[in-house]
Amino acid sequence: MAHISRVESQLLPTSPLGLAWGLDEPLADAVHALVRRHRRHADGTSLAAALARIARLDIAAGRWGAAEDAAAEGLASAERIGAEHIAAECRNCLGWLAAARGDGRSVDHLTVRTLQLAGPRRDRAVSASAHWNRGMAALAAGRADAALDLLARLDEHGHEAAHPIVALLASLDTIEAAVHARRPEIGQRRAEALDAWVRRTGAHWARFTAQRTWHAHCWTNPPPNGPTGRRWTCPVRPGARSTTHGPVCSTASGCGDSGGAETPASSSTPLPRRSTHWERTRCSSGPGVSSV
Repeated sequence: MAHISRVESQLLPTSPLGLAWGLDEPLADAVHALVRRHRRHADGTSLAAALARIARLDIAAGRWGAAEDAAAEGLASAERIGAEHIAAECRNCLGWLAAARGDGRSVDHLTVRTLQLAGPRRDRAVSASAHWNRGMAALAAGRADAALDLLARLDEHGHEAAHPIVALLASLDTIEAAVHARRPEIGQRRAEALDAWVRRTGAHWARFTAQRTWHAHCWTNPPPNGPTGRRWTCPVRPGARSTTHGPVCSTASGCGDSGGAETPASSSTPLPRRSTHWERTRCSSGPGVSSV
């Protein structure tokens, strides 16, 4: 996919759709090739769109510095040429990164403009991604009820932010918010939807993410002789990749449980909350769905 024609490039799936189906690596190769081509030909609009796509894929791969550079460049280019939709996508990428490091003020600043544009255009994909970013920021700040109020809208029929792919990709944040807000029925519904996606696609990220959801049930329904209220912890350093399923650290508060046998890291000191660190790598998605 490194050498694709202009016509073939139009047939590539959107970045989030490719991520959802587990096609992120070959898709990233193709989009990087598009970025190089558009730079050579000084095609401003196409370059901005490709940068928005690659920013999302870089986030999912844990290349956050590269993602921020691509999104910032794409935003500047999109604003210069008046491509508002592409600019909104770049803001969503930057907003996701801000939420991941606990920068709620930047999330608010970025999402206000995005939602102002998305509402009149009835652009649910853009609106859903902005809601996800706000929900992540609220969860990182310890405001679980507010986070759940935002994240639950992603699969609320008829809501302006409802979008099935965004809801799927935001599963871990939604489940974690539901646990901390003591609304396990919402987390259970999201876990069931994720499990159905695993059965449908077999995507590694979804299978791995589904393994992370088991501890939500254990946290709210501990075994009779087991501990209660244990912080979710991560068996390896944040951002490390499983050899089969993708990044390990994957929940909004900083990390997910080991999903298996206890290790020294998962049985001792929890990792810091994400609000003060750049240490969170998604196994799922990045910043939601778009048309780019």
